[in-house]
Parts: sequence; structure tokens; C-alpha cells
Amino acid sequence: MRARKTIALLIKGIILSLYTSFAVSQSSAFIGGHCVSINGMYVYLGNGEDGILGNFERETALLEFSKKNGVNYLIFYSLEGVGSDSARQSQLASLISRGRQSYGIEEVGAALGSSYGADEIAAYNNGHSAQEKVDVLNLEFEFWNTPERTEAFNDALQILNHFRSVASLQNMQTEIYVGWITEAEGISLASAVDRVLVHFYRQNDTDIINYGLERLQYLGSGASPVKVAPIFSNEGPDNTGDPTAYFMGPWLEDHSMDQPYKSWMTGYQQLTGDWKQNVEVMGGTWFLYNYFADIQNFDQNTILSQPQKNSACAG
Repeated sequence: MRARKTIALLIKGIILSLYTSFAVSQSSAFIGGHCVSINGMYVYLGNGEDGILGNFERETALLEFSKKNGVNYLIFYSLEGVGSDSARQSQLASLISRGRQSYGIEEVGAALGSSYGADEIAAYNNGHSAQEKVDVLNLEFEFWNTPERTEAFNDALQILNHFRSVASLQNMQTEIYVGWITEAEGISLASAVDRVLVHFYRQNDTDIINYGLERLQYLGSGASPVKVAPIFSNEGPDNTGDPTAYFMGPWLEDHSMDQPYKSWMTGYQQLTGDWKQNVEVMGGTWFLYNYFADIQNFDQNTILSQPQKNSACAG
């Protein structure tokens, strides 16, 4: 009898352990054969009649697209002023809540350009439930494109310091998007922010990891660990507001949305160097949702043939 009881307790412990393992990893996504914590996408919400926010049909199209393509992290543009706009707050809360409840959205970020933007998001969060909150303060400040680069970078660090102070009170993450950085900037950013999104804006996925590889090395060359994610762009001369931006728009007409990350990660896994000890790849990100509708023949990762046996993330 004692032996049976012992076996029963052992089985119960194994089941509990398995359940805990699944529960912890439910926030994972699966991209290009890799388990990741985020599969992100920038979204321009817009304002007024032409925007997404507040338009139920357009919001649903965004959420359906996200679900179909395994997107679990949305980064919203055009949230300036939301802290004092009660109508827009209600619309945002509804969109975020629907995304979490029914469409697999795990995180929501706000793309901001100033310290004041973080204060507005904090004001919004303070009036809403956990299901409706913004999770990430994302800084969009292209200091590398300014004539006074040193001054601009120092301004970026000041904004990130403010982001961190706000985030610490809100249980949020801080994040910055970067194009080109120096080694000193990379070391500073790794200690000033939780996550860095690094653009890999190319026309295809050929040898994509080596496009500005030194940026990852710079981020990992200091003493601070940092999470990173590559950004890919679906811009093309026929589907973007900037006709000079020629990236993966045409290439996506006959390639899947997860192929760039798969190629990038395959290349990353072959790299060596001490810097990798400080870098954690958390997934991939796309710019920009609003352009996907203009890509001809875009199949949105549709299965065209019977899949081969593969692994998936727990949960």
C-alpha cells in the first residue's frame, strides 16, 4: 500500500512538473523552425476616418492577420496624445484586450519619440486593467542620421533613462530601434535599455546575418546582457510611402513571411565570439503591417503542401 502511494505521489509530481513547464513556455512563438519569445510587427494605427484604431473591421483584419502569421507582439505608432484622450483610450483598451483574449497577442509596445510619450502611456496604463495595458516603451529616435550625432545620442540616452524610470513603476520593458551604431554607442545602449531591435533592411535573405554584423558585436562587447531582435522591412517601390525604399516587398511575392528570420537565425547560430555571451536573440520583427496588403500574391504563410514532421514550442 505504501509503495502504491509513493508511486501515485511520484506520478502526480511528474504531471505537475510537466504542467508547469507548459505554462511557463506558453508565451513562445514558432518562427522559421525556432522557438522565440516575440514575433513582432510594427503597426501604424493612424487617426480619424483613415486609421485602424476605432474601426472595428480594420482592427479585426489586423488581429486576424496577426493570428494567421503567428505575430504575438504589436508595436503601435500614433499613440501620441492618448494619455488625455478618453475616447482613444477606450478604443486602444478594446483593441489590446481583444488581441490578448482571442488572437494570441502577448505583448503590446508603443513607438515613441520623446520622454513625454512615456508619461502619456503611463497615464493610460494607470486607468486600465492588466489585459488592456501597454507592455513596452519603444524609442524611435534615429540619432545616427543627425548632423550632431553625439548630442543626439546623449538625448536618446536621456529619453531611455526616463523610459526606464517610468517602466520600473509600471512593470514594463524598454526598447530602442537602431540602424547604425558605433562600439561605444552599442555598449551604452546595452546597459540603458532592456531590448534592442536592429534593422536588417535588405531586398532578400541572402547572407543577411552579415549585413552590419558589427552592430550585434558592439551590443555584446560590454558587460551588460541585452536582448535583441532583427527587423525586416516589407517596403518596396510599389507598396510604400517612400518610393526610394526598396527592401523585401517584391521578394515577399513568392517567399514566406518567416523565411528571413529562419535564414538570419541559421547564420547567427554559426557565429562565434565572446560577445554572444551577452546577446540573447528574442525573435524577429516586421516593419510595417500597413504595407502587407499592397504586396501582390502575398500568401501570408499559407500551407501549400503537406508539412513534414517538425517540432513546436511547448504550449
